[in-house]
Amino acid sequence: MSSLRAAFSLGFFVGSLLVGWWLSRRGVLTPSRTSRLTQVLVKYPAPFVLCLSLWRVELDTWRLGLLPLIGAAVAGSTLLPAWGYARWARLGPPRMGSVLVGALFSNLGYIGAPYIENLDKFV
Repeated sequence: MSSLRAAFSLGFFVGSLLVGWWLSRRGVLTPSRTSRLTQVLVKYPAPFVLCLSLWRVELDTWRLGLLPLIGAAVAGSTLLPAWGYARWARLGPPRMGSVLVGALFSNLGYIGAPYIENLDKFV
């Protein structure tokens, strides 16, 4: 069953990329439409899907409540230096955004994994 779910997820991901590529080649997805579509998807369905994915999590200990705080600390530890560099380098808004997004996704797992694995030692 889990291999079927994995195959479905991978197929959905690759299929979505192919549909987007095809629509772009046809001229349906222009850069302005793509930008607007991204904004709408991030604002409306993404938070709803996130809430639904956490709906069945069993909060059996109060320490799980610390995960958002640890996540914020880890994100801050990567974003603050990147923001400082972007300001120092006098990057424009599009480049600064690229640097910040790149920093946010660059090593969160690497930094956050030891904290989550050793959560019981911190509290």
